[in-house]
Amino acid sequence: MLDSRFVEGLLRRFGDGRQHLCVLEAREGVRGMCILQRGGLSLWNSFVPSQAQVGPTLLRSSGQLPGLFGALPGPVNAIELLCHDPRYGDLHMPGPSPMSCMRHAVTMSIALEGGFDAYWAARSKKLRDNLRRYQRRAESDGAVPQARWIVDASAMAQAVERYAALEGRGWKGAQGTALGSDPAQLAFYRDLLVEAAGSGAAAAVELWVGGHLAASRLLLTGGGIVVALKTTHDENLREWAPGRLLLRDMIQGAFERWPGHSLEFYTNASPDQLSWADAQRSIVHVSVYSDRWRAGLASLRRTWRERGGNQAAAHAEGADADNVDRVEWVGAEAHLPQPAAQLLAQAELEHFQFGREWYALFARTVAAGSDQAVLAVASRASLPVAVLPLNLSPALARLGGNVGGLANYYSARYGPALAADTIGVDLLPALDQMRARTGAAPELHFAPMAPESRGYHVLRSGLAAAGYAVHDYFAHGNWYLPVRGTWSDYLASRPGALRSTIARMSRRIAAQGGRIEIVTAADEVPRAAAAYERVYARSWKRAEPVPAFMRELMAWTAGRGWLRLGLVWVGEVPVAAQVWIVAHGRAAIYKLAYDEAWGHLAPGTVLSAQLMEHAMDVDRVHEVDYLVGDDPYKRDWMTHRRERRGLVAYDLSTWRGRWLAARATATGWLRARWPVARGTERGLRDAGAVR
Repeated sequence: MLDSRFVEGLLRRFGDGRQHLCVLEAREGVRGMCILQRGGLSLWNSFVPSQAQVGPTLLRSSGQLPGLFGALPGPVNAIELLCHDPRYGDLHMPGPSPMSCMRHAVTMSIALEGGFDAYWAARSKKLRDNLRRYQRRAESDGAVPQARWIVDASAMAQAVERYAALEGRGWKGAQGTALGSDPAQLAFYRDLLVEAAGSGAAAAVELWVGGHLAASRLLLTGGGIVVALKTTHDENLREWAPGRLLLRDMIQGAFERWPGHSLEFYTNASPDQLSWADAQRSIVHVSVYSDRWRAGLASLRRTWRERGGNQAAAHAEGADADNVDRVEWVGAEAHLPQPAAQLLAQAELEHFQFGREWYALFARTVAAGSDQAVLAVASRASLPVAVLPLNLSPALARLGGNVGGLANYYSARYGPALAADTIGVDLLPALDQMRARTGAAPELHFAPMAPESRGYHVLRSGLAAAGYAVHDYFAHGNWYLPVRGTWSDYLASRPGALRSTIARMSRRIAAQGGRIEIVTAADEVPRAAAAYERVYARSWKRAEPVPAFMRELMAWTAGRGWLRLGLVWVGEVPVAAQVWIVAHGRAAIYKLAYDEAWGHLAPGTVLSAQLMEHAMDVDRVHEVDYLVGDDPYKRDWMTHRRERRGLVAYDLSTWRGRWLAARATATGWLRARWPVARGTERGLRDAGAVR
């Protein structure tokens, strides 16, 4: 539906001369396009007649939007990009211009991979049983439904005419919205499908009972996608559901004709319809504003309509949404439904602290089994769209006292587990229920997060859509090393002083009967953990806040094959210890300590070198990560630095939330003009942005 033939047909049949084609050009050529029309005095919006389920917008990201304000004629306060599919651009993600995002519809799709039999076996028993019952009911009535495929251009016009006649006999015909009710609409679909059929890119699928047309579907293909454009059925035969029987036969035929394609429905799918799908996503309206004041006024208007001025309508919308969205609150240690567990398993590939077992460990030890450490599983029908690990109680002092993300000083990263097409507005039901469960906490914290990650942007846009004022702040620096080559290659690139220290101190430790041990096996953990704790107690570090946490962490990671617990022994005395976690191609340096009485031997440096060599040459990782902090010594070992940031969301429905949001906005304004307070954690804390 973004093909030029489809869009040209829309303009020819339904355009009125007010449409503007906006072209984004750069030195390398055209970088984007969209078709807009004036929607008000200073408002522009997408050209989206009812025949288009996707707006004609070809832009990669929201960063490309600001130039539109100066390019369009006249004053422009807001631009509404309607019916945007996030699969084809990140316009819904926060960008340089103030913006908001609202869900328009939930569409569904089926990946035509693995064959129809495997697909059908994965459907619910209820769905399969219902289709068998409809089939038997039709046969008992003497009907033998048969599917026919029309793909030739010479027969396509008649297929569209038959479709229009069948739809016109139903409720759409009575309302005047059937395909044949408007000559321009009928001509649009007929011309489009005939032209597409000429290149093998269209099909009409019909269900016949004898000489009677019982149901029909119109399909358009291209670019690895099959779109189900239109569907209708004979309402007099509803007892044996001809539309559903045709849907099954159409899907089966699509698996045979277009293997590897994606079958897209572009409809506002009901839970019943979603039972046919294996993926879903939100189609959204994106509003972009010329400045923050206009964005704020628009937000206030929406809040008034939803919570004050039109409570009945808001309640009705919420009731409808509840039929589509479901939020299950699961204790962080409790059993998790398999689809949600798979979502966390996928997230764990990005970071070992995003997995199901990490949160169970965290809740069991740090949160001491509190029922306020939970996983909010947001699902649509039976398909999870997000898992949000949350702390709902400020009373959990060992969590840092912040309501929000289930993370604290033991967490190097935090992030929600998201389905591939999840966007911010998909989090609204979970965030709204979180607001109720926490008694409208005036502020929520989610940290530390990677600002370049998708989870950061989806969560930020979801919080904004839920009516929070969202600010980000510096959490900590993160030094890391992209591994290229072997240990020898790496060592040769390090500072001479570091290479000399490693060589000299390795000889001195060996001369005193020292040795290095790297513990990986689970049955060795009790002995090795005791040695680690002895070293830690004699180091410069403060006592472990939750002593049980580290022992259980070592046992868990050893059980997964991830633990690399390095120990330096001099005789029978452990003098240095480091906990590295090697998971999914990354080595995370989680904890390190040495006995200060043996500091003259630099045992920590020698142990780091041994573990680094093991990670590179034995584990063959592609990254080594120092996780938390800007300690100067890390620059000797690592080559790159990035920031981890936090999100603080102020609830504008509370007086304290409004006060905190106003203060954060004011301090941000001051920092922008007095940059001496920027760039360091201390400066941000002094400005009130870090707790």
